[in-house]
Order: sequence, then structure tokens, then C-alpha cells
Amino acid sequence: MYRSLVTSIALFVLACIPVDTRAAPPQPEPQSTSTTAAINPDGLNTDRLPEVSIEARRKGLENEVHAFVGTLTRSSRFSAESVPRWSSEPLCFLVAGLPRDRAEFVTVRLAQLAASVGAPLRKAGCARAAANFYVVFTPDPDLTLRYLHRRPTLLFHSDANPTQIGQFLSPAKAEVVRVWHNADLLGRDGVPMPPGGAPACAALPGAWVNCDPGASRVVLAAVLAFTQTVIVVDSRRLQGIPLGQITDYVAMAGLIDVDPKANLGDAPSILRLFTLAPNERPAGLTKWDRAFLRALYHTDQRSPLQRAQIVAKMVDDIAR
Repeated sequence: MYRSLVTSIALFVLACIPVDTRAAPPQPEPQSTSTTAAINPDGLNTDRLPEVSIEARRKGLENEVHAFVGTLTRSSRFSAESVPRWSSEPLCFLVAGLPRDRAEFVTVRLAQLAASVGAPLRKAGCARAAANFYVVFTPDPDLTLRYLHRRPTLLFHSDANPTQIGQFLSPAKAEVVRVWHNADLLGRDGVPMPPGGAPACAALPGAWVNCDPGASRVVLAAVLAFTQTVIVVDSRRLQGIPLGQITDYVAMAGLIDVDPKANLGDAPSILRLFTLAPNERPAGLTKWDRAFLRALYHTDQRSPLQRAQIVAKMVDDIAR
């Protein structure tokens, strides 16, 4: 993009220069300088400007991607050490509040997007009772959530604190989409550690207890794995937004844990759907979104360097 912009400016400038059609006296040929090419004693051209330019562009991309990943992995509810994702539980989608054909469209698209980035998907037996990724379209989100609030065990795990629950049920600013994740803490053996601990441990009421006595700086002692996601969409505020666009937004918001108030700057992401003018909105998941999701679901979640691995994979993916 930068090269085409520079080229366009150059052509515009050349077009604005008046042309003198009178013959001009011959000019001496310009001498080569070290800024355009360098000849070493063996007579070989050592011009490295193209490589320097490419390296500079890649470094700029790395900085932008690093900021993007840092914002997306700054957990809004869970510990910031582990990057939460779907891992131990295969995804099973349930869409409510839409006509059957439109609900089926959303369900199929969500499953396709999840599979395309490597998220685990329940391929058989995905019935209503097995659903763990709920998408509810409602013209009155507050009424729907008040129903859930009266039955908190339907939604909120015991690790959620009152402040987090309050911000979800009654946000300071009305949101088009509200997202709630529940997650389990998995030990290094992949076994969930339920709140309260196990009999072999010194149980702490309401707290996760890791019975694994081992410790390492190379591998995280535990990681977060989503077990349930509930996404409530205000259907009154979707005028002019195609169902495919909102479905891609839901997919991105449900496959990661992101603060809805996070400032993504100018990053090309479907998560900016509701902050951009209609003619500037992405048509769906952007190249950056897909690169991030693929990297998240194909890097070692137990590595303390996972965020750096995500950045490296994203840069390689985007730069292709």
C-alpha cells in the first residue's frame, strides 16, 4: 500500500511540472553515489536499499501487530497470564431470537469460521442440551438479562465477582453486543481445577486450587479454557448491518476474551464494526482478525511466550 501511495504522489508531482519543448543542452551523466548503489573492490553491486526498505516495513508491521495483540489479550475478566481460548470443550452453537432460516445461517457460519481457524468443534451430537455457545437476538436485552439475573446459576460461574456481573448486566453505556465467558482453569495435565479445590489439596472455598506441586518458568502451571459463552445482541440496533457482518463480529468476540471498551486504534478488525461509519465497516473478519485467531489457536497456550508467538505468526501471515 505504501509503495502504491508513493508512486501515485510521484506521478501527480510529475504531471504538475511544466514541460519545456525546446531542445536542452546535453547534461553530463550523473555519477553513482553510495545512496543508490555501491561497488565493492570486486566489482559487485552491493546495493541493499530494497532489503532495508522491506525490513523497515516489516518492523513497522511488527509494532502495529504487537499493539493489536496486546490489546486483544489484555483479559477483561480473567487472569492476564494465560490467554483464554476454547480447548477442552468442543464448540456447540445455539442461536435464538431469529427466524429459523436466519438462525441456521448464523449457526452454520459460526461453525465454519471456528473450524477455519482451528477452534475445536463438536462434529456430532451438537443438540440443544449440549450447546455451550449461545447467541441471543433480542429487542430488549435488559429484560432478557434481568431474567438471567434472577437465575444467576444459568449464566454466572462462582468465580465471577459482583462488579463483573454488574458491568455485564448494566453497562455504563448501552452496547449492541454483550459477551460473557465462563472458563475453567486447567492444570498441566489438562484436568480442570474446579473452584474449591480437590480433596488432596488444602481447599479454599470459592477459589481455584492447583494440586500439582511442580513449578516451572518454562511452562505455565495452569491455563484458562472456555466452557460457556453467552452473547446477547440488541436486534433493534442492527439496522443496515448485514447478518453476515454481525455473525463475524459474534464469532470474533466469542472465540476470544476481549474488553468491549478496548481501544483498537486504526487496526483493521471486525471488532470496530460499531465505531466506524457504515461505508468504512469491514465486510466480515479481516485479514488481521483471521491471522490473530489462527495464531491463537495454533500456539502453545502453556508457554509464557505465547503472545510473542502470536505476534510472529500474525506478521508472517499478514505479510504474505
